[in-house]
Amino acid sequence: MKRRRIRLVLFVLILINLMVLPLVVRSSLPRGIPEGLAERLSLFSPSLAEQSSQTLPSPTYTSSPSPSLPSPASPSPTNNATPAPSEAQSSLMSTSLSGGWLILSLLDGEYYHLFAFQAASQTWLRLTEGEWDDMHPAVSPDGKWLAFASNREGYWDLYVLSLSEGQVTPLTRSQQYDGAPSWSPDGKWLVYESYLINPQTGENNLEILIQEFVLPASNNRQVIQLTSAKGADFAPQWSPLGRQIAFISQREGENDLWIADLDQIDNRYRNLTADSHAAVQALSWSADGRWLVWNAADEGIQWVSQWDASSPQSPARKLMAGSHPLLTDNGEVLFSVLSTPHRAYLQAHSVRDGTMQIPLILLPSRPQGMTWLKQRDSKPFFTTTQEIIDINRLITPSQVTGADTSQLSNRQRLKALEGIKVPYTYLHEHVFDAFQALRKAVEQRAGWDYLSRLENAYLPLSSPSSLSLSKEWLYTGRAIALEPAAMNAGWLVVGREEFGAEIYWRLYLKTRYQDGSQGMPLRDLPFDLNARYSGNALAYDNGGSLMPSSPEGYWIDLTELAQRYGWERLPALSSWRTALGASRYSILVKRDQRDWYTAMLELYPAEALYTATPMPSPTLTPTRTPIPTRTPTPTRTPTMTFTPQKTSTPVISPTTAVNP
Repeated sequence: MKRRRIRLVLFVLILINLMVLPLVVRSSLPRGIPEGLAERLSLFSPSLAEQSSQTLPSPTYTSSPSPSLPSPASPSPTNNATPAPSEAQSSLMSTSLSGGWLILSLLDGEYYHLFAFQAASQTWLRLTEGEWDDMHPAVSPDGKWLAFASNREGYWDLYVLSLSEGQVTPLTRSQQYDGAPSWSPDGKWLVYESYLINPQTGENNLEILIQEFVLPASNNRQVIQLTSAKGADFAPQWSPLGRQIAFISQREGENDLWIADLDQIDNRYRNLTADSHAAVQALSWSADGRWLVWNAADEGIQWVSQWDASSPQSPARKLMAGSHPLLTDNGEVLFSVLSTPHRAYLQAHSVRDGTMQIPLILLPSRPQGMTWLKQRDSKPFFTTTQEIIDINRLITPSQVTGADTSQLSNRQRLKALEGIKVPYTYLHEHVFDAFQALRKAVEQRAGWDYLSRLENAYLPLSSPSSLSLSKEWLYTGRAIALEPAAMNAGWLVVGREEFGAEIYWRLYLKTRYQDGSQGMPLRDLPFDLNARYSGNALAYDNGGSLMPSSPEGYWIDLTELAQRYGWERLPALSSWRTALGASRYSILVKRDQRDWYTAMLELYPAEALYTATPMPSPTLTPTRTPIPTRTPTPTRTPTMTFTPQKTSTPVISPTTAVNP
C-alpha cells in the first residue's frame, strides 16, 4: 500500500511538470517569434557557455600589408518614419548594438537593393534603388566606400558607392560575371569571384581574382588570378590580418571551405572542412582576423561554425543555428539569418551566452550578402539624402498577384488559360493573375517562355492523382506541375535543401542567352534525380546523387522568383527515393494562407469531399479475348445394343445309385 501511494505521488508530480513546463518556456520567449520557430531558436551548442572565457575579443585594428602588390592611386523620396521599438524590444537591445549598421541586399519589389539597418534604433535606410539588382555589399576598412555587384548596365560588374557623397562608380567593365567583392585590410585591393574560362579544362568556371583598387576604373590596373583548379571557386573573404583569403571551392566534389595562404607557394591552399560532408554556404571574418565563421547544414539544420585562425590545427566548433553569419566590429554580437522553406528572419545573438539581442525580423527575402559598418564610420547615413523606410512594406512584392481572397466565403470559379499546353487549361480565378505575372517574369529573366507548357494545372475530381494522394493540391486549382522535359534536357536542375526531416527542392532554370546578360553562374551543387536510373546501386538507394560539379552557364533561381508571386514549393514525400513523382520537385502551390480543405471548399460543396468520387483506373486492366473457333456440325451417333445369344443349358438328371 505504501509503495502504491509513492508511485501515485510521483505520477502526479510528473504530470504537473509536463503541463507547466511548456507554459514556462513559451512565456520566456520574446514576443514576435513566429509559431514553430521556438525549437529552432534553442539549438545552441551545449559548449557555447563553456566558450565564454574564449569569446571573441574586441579587436585592435592594425593595417596589415597586402601581398606585395603596388599601391593604387586614391580616388529624394518622402521619408516614412519607422515606429520606435516597443518596451519589450528595447529590453532585448544590448549595449553592444548601440552603434554600427548592418548593410544587406534584400528583395525590393522586383529587384534586389542595398539597405542599412541599425538595431538599437530599429531604423532602416534605403541605399540604392532602380530597375536592376545590387548584391554582395562590402564596406572598405576606412568606412568610406561600399563595394558591391550590380547588373545596372546589363552585365554583372563591380561598383563602389561613396558613403559620403552617394556617388556610384564602376570598377569592372566586362561581359562575364563579376561579384562577391572583399577588401584587403589596407583598402588597396579587392578580391572577388569572376566567371572565366579555366585554362586547364577549357570550360567556363568561377575563379577568384585580385584587382587593384583604382578610381576611375582603368585598363592598366593590375589583376591577379588566385585560383585555377578544376571546380568552382567563389565567395572570397580577405582576412583583416592581410595574409589569408578564405573561399568556397568545389574542387573536391563538395562546397568546402578553403584557405589560401598568400605567404605560401607550394602549399598555399588548405581545406578546412575536408572531414565534413555539409555544404558551406556563406562565411566571414571577425574584425581582428582571429575568428572565421561560416554556415553549413547538418541533419537538416543550418549551423554557424567558428574556427580559430590563431590555432590552425584546432577543430571548428558549432555556435548556433543560422546562416549568413556576420560578427559586429567588437566581436560581441553575431548576426545571422533563420530560414524556413518559405521565409527568412534576421536574428542577432550574443557570442558570450547565446542570448537574443533583437526580436526576430521578417525579411522580404534571403539576403544576397551582408556586411558591417562601424559606428565611427556611419555618420554619412544620418543625412536627408537617405530614405528611412518601413521594412514591412518590402514583405509583399509590388507585382499584381491576384485579388485579396482572405475574406471570401462564396464558392469560386475556374478560369481558362490561353496559350498554355496542359491537359486541363484551367486555374482558380484568384491565382490566375499570379500565374500570368510569374510566366511573364520567367520569360523576361530567362529569355524563353518556359511556363507555356505544363504537365498539369487543375485536375477535376474524376481524374486520378499521379500518386493517389487524398490531398492533391492540383484538385484545388491553386497548383501547377512544371514540364519535366526541361530537366531531362539539362535546362532545369534542382538543389536539395533539408529543413529538419523534410526535403525541399530549389529549381534553377537555364537562361536562353549565355553571354552574361541574363542570370548568374550556379554556386550550389545540383542533385541529379535521374542518377537513380544510372545503374549505380548507391544512387538508386539515395534517390539520386550530387553532381560532381556545378553545370556551366547562367541560371535563374526559379524557386525564389516564384515565391515573389506567392507560389510555394511542397516537401517531398517519404517515398521520394523510390518514386520520382513523390519528390514533388515540379509542384508549385499558391496557398494564400489556406490549407487544402479550405481551398477545396472554394470549388466544391462539402458533400463532394465526403462522398468518394468514382475514378477510372489510370491503366486499363487487360482481359483475355476468346479466340473464335469453328464448331463442328453434330452427326448422328449409332446406338450400340447388345443382343444376348441363345445357349443350351445342361439338364442335370438324377443319377441312379449303384449298390455295391
